[in-house]
Amino acid sequence: MAFKTIDDIERERHHEEKGKMRKEISEDINEVIANINILKKPKKEKKGFLGWLIRIIIFLLIAIITVNFILGNIWLLKFLIKSLFLNG
Repeated sequence: MAFKTIDDIERERHHEEKGKMRKEISEDINEVIANINILKKPKKEKKGFLGWLIRIIIFLLIAIITVNFILGNIWLLKFLIKSLFLNG
């Protein structure tokens, strides 16, 4: 029969307290992760009518600017060619 000393009892109590502390901490961490959605992807907000309208307007503006730039360059090129060869 083994005798337990006060040091053995304190050591066992210390290990039990560590185990309880680890268990409480792990439960708290799991609870926080479950509640805050750290591991899940955030939900995207759906674009409403206003969002689509803004996208269409921006696309149309870019298209108009691009077409205007191309046609303007063609007009300038025609003008320069006419002025170079007709005035000479």
